Parts: sequence; C-alpha cells; structure tokens
Amino acid sequence: MTETAARPPVGVGHMALTVADLAASRRFYAAFGLREVGKGDDLAVLELRGGTHLLLFQRGGPSSESGTESPFDRATPPAIDLMIEGRTFEALDAYRAALIAGGVHPDPIDQKRYFGHHLFRARDPDGNDVTVSTSHASNLPI
Repeated sequence: MTETAARPPVGVGHMALTVADLAASRRFYAAFGLREVGKGDDLAVLELRGGTHLLLFQRGGPSSESGTESPFDRATPPAIDLMIEGRTFEALDAYRAALIAGGVHPDPIDQKRYFGHHLFRARDPDGNDVTVSTSHASNLPI
C-alpha cells in the first residue's frame, strides 16, 4: 500500500442504528464522548471526531411510519467500531475508566493485541456491540 500526503477524498459520513429506547441510547453514546448535534422525537444525531454522525432512530417512531423508504430502514449493523486518538494501552485504559465513571459497563481490555491495537467491547442498550480500540491513523492529513 502506498501512502500519499493527499487528503482522502471520502470519509464515513453516517452510521445509523434503529434503537428501542432513544434516550437510553443517546446517553450511552454521549458517554463515549460523542457530541449531540441534533434531536427530534424519534431521532438523535451525535457527532464523532472528523465529522462522522451517528444517527439513532427510535424503533417504531413517527418517521418510520411515513411510508417513505429511507436508506436507514435496513437491518441494524452488528457492531460499531470506535477508535480513540491515543495509541497506548494506558490511553485506552484511561478512556475506559472515564466510561465506567460515566455509568457505562465495558468489558475489560483484551490482553491480546489485534493487529497492533488494544481494545475493549461494550454493549449499547439494544445489545449492539461497540468495540473501542487504540488509534491506527497515519500521521498524514485526514
């Protein structure tokens, strides 16, 4: 793979989940440090570093009854993979400790490293897996 200094032409714009309890899911993802940038009766929009948005749709909410098919009406993805800025076990451990202090109950950090990453998992209020790992971002502009 060749690295170039050019900024990648695309990034992840949105991730979407349909959830049973919008308020509980919004609190869960906010505990990870996501910034709430929009909300409605059946939708919450939370922002990650880099401008990616996590869209949370209330299952059975008014917009799901509009009769208009949305690209977000598909099956829920099996997992969300988040990456902190830090690259060390200690950085991940500090992040995990802050989650615990905020009321999230993540699994312990895996003893094994995966492709050079330390990671742990948590489950959101709907049981979706959330993996949090140390950074693998290059030093190039993103």
